[in-house]
Amino acid sequence: MNYEANYYSKKLKEVLVQKQRVVSSYSLRAFSRDLDMHPSTLSLVLQERRPLPKKNVEKVIQKLEMTPSEEAIFRERA
Repeated sequence: MNYEANYYSKKLKEVLVQKQRVVSSYSLRAFSRDLDMHPSTLSLVLQERRPLPKKNVEKVIQKLEMTPSEEAIFRERA
């Protein structure tokens, strides 16, 4: 898809993999809970089947404690 889902999904997958390296039982459901996002929405974003909803952009930025440059890119592509 051409709506920058690739950027969001890559960033979210990267964080999920990092968390799973620390805790092998860390699940998609746990990640969605930590991001305060519905699990099915997160799953579709990770599969690049839908863009990250605008209402979730702020939550993700805050929950992932992004650097100012990452935050700017995230907002730009929202």
